Amino acid sequence: MKKKLFLLVCLLVVSLMAAGCSSSESKAGGREVDSSVAKEAIDQGKLALADADLEKAKSNFKLALLEDAKNAEAKQCMGLIEKYEKFVAAVDEKDTDTAANTLEQLKADDKFALIEGMAKEPEEKLNGLVAELKELDAKIAALGELYNPEDENSMPDELYLVKSEELLANPLLTPKQKKTVENFKNAATDRANKLLAIEEEKMRAAEEEQAEAAASEATAGVDMPFPIGTSLKELIGSYGDPTYDDYFMGARLVVFNNEDGYYFGDATETVTGFMIANPNIGVFGTHVGMTPAEISGILGEPSGSYLDESETQSFVVDYYMENYKIFFFSDEEGGPTTSVNVISN
Repeated sequence: MKKKLFLLVCLLVVSLMAAGCSSSESKAGGREVDSSVAKEAIDQGKLALADADLEKAKSNFKLALLEDAKNAEAKQCMGLIEKYEKFVAAVDEKDTDTAANTLEQLKADDKFALIEGMAKEPEEKLNGLVAELKELDAKIAALGELYNPEDENSMPDELYLVKSEELLANPLLTPKQKKTVENFKNAATDRANKLLAIEEEKMRAAEEEQAEAAASEATAGVDMPFPIGTSLKELIGSYGDPTYDDYFMGARLVVFNNEDGYYFGDATETVTGFMIANPNIGVFGTHVGMTPAEISGILGEPSGSYLDESETQSFVVDYYMENYKIFFFSDEEGGPTTSVNVISN
């Protein structure tokens, strides 16, 4: 009898120990798990997603995990929301690659149906963004047709700056696209400036050549050492210091070696005419020392002849030719000339 009673007691103890183990397995973090609360929270989270109330859904799924930290469905729903938020952020940041990859992950989730309605609008935005970015890529590629960077003599089309600015003003331009356009714009601008500088230098050289030719033509009949248009600095560099520098007959006259005289305009230090006293310098087939009659035999009848009583007290005969005025001076009327002024018109 005692033996049977002992066996009954043992069986009771084992039963109580099993019940205790079962109870401990239903505890989490030192407290009992209320599976009904976790399930209700998950159901409410799903309803919130159906209503597109993301914050309420997150709160409910967090509550479910608080009740049951190992709840696989609550964890999956929270992961779904995290991927959705990453997707939306990538779309807003125009990161189409990240957005497309994240959307693909969302759709692969077997819980995607819970958030599918909310994903439609950002997905449409992504599709529109992808289409617009492709259009921008085409416009950027078209910039390269405005000039050939491989050809050093290729001048960028005048539209390149306008097109570049239009693209850079587009708010949809991605950082990568923006950098591409800016690099194109800078390279094309540098190319244009370089070619323009070359053309300007060519024009400047041509203008100087034309000016020299014009000056040479203007004084082709005057055998002075330097032509009209020569700078005073150049004359001083060749002759040395002048022997006379003052105003004479209404203009600045600078004389070198007491015989080679050059007139200068008021606003410039370049030669505009000559005062010649050297009989060895020819003036259109004439020279100082010839009489007015001899000169007229070469140049024809003068435009006028008179006595200059105001300044030189000399007898003057003058000629007006294509680009200059010529004045011959004599001490006596009809006598040999003592000097000649040649002034550019």
